[in-house]
Amino acid sequence: MKNLKVLPVTMSSLEIAEMMGKRHKNVLRDIEEELASVGLNGLSFELVYLGGNGEKRKMYNLPKDECLLVVTRYDSV
Repeated sequence: MKNLKVLPVTMSSLEIAEMMGKRHKNVLRDIEEELASVGLNGLSFELVYLGGNGEKRKMYNLPKDECLLVVTRYDSV
């Protein structure tokens, strides 16, 4: 068990949208704005998933700190 690697805690933009009752496209916009406001590049967290129609769509997979940055935005509205 010496080589056990601990993975960072993350949450996807899809999970954030569902949890907060928001549309995913709006969560994407908010993530991009929040990351830019603290000088982070969203490309570091960007992934692709297949939508219901098989179309490739953008999503983000955020580490805990970046996720909290976005979620607290909704909490304060």
